[in-house]
Amino acid sequence: MNSKDKILEAIYEAIDNFNETQDEPIEKQEDASLYGGDGNLDSIALVEFILLVEESVNESFDSELSLADMRAMSKTQSPFKNVQSLTSYIDSLL
Repeated sequence: MNSKDKILEAIYEAIDNFNETQDEPIEKQEDASLYGGDGNLDSIALVEFILLVEESVNESFDSELSLADMRAMSKTQSPFKNVQSLTSYIDSLL
């Protein structure tokens, strides 16, 4: 399994955990929108989701990754737009 597949698996695990507590679930697809535009996460839900993704990725990769930092916030294209952009962003950090 390559690193992007492993990251995607960790994100899907976070989606499963997140969806257990939400009325509007996130789809487990690479093109699923997360935040902004047509995403269904507001800023509070995004923070909750990011924490779950960090936990899942850090467990999978035995890392100390932090996703909500200045690098993420300063990008012109949000890494939290959809599952695919989040996967690429995490891959670049690892």
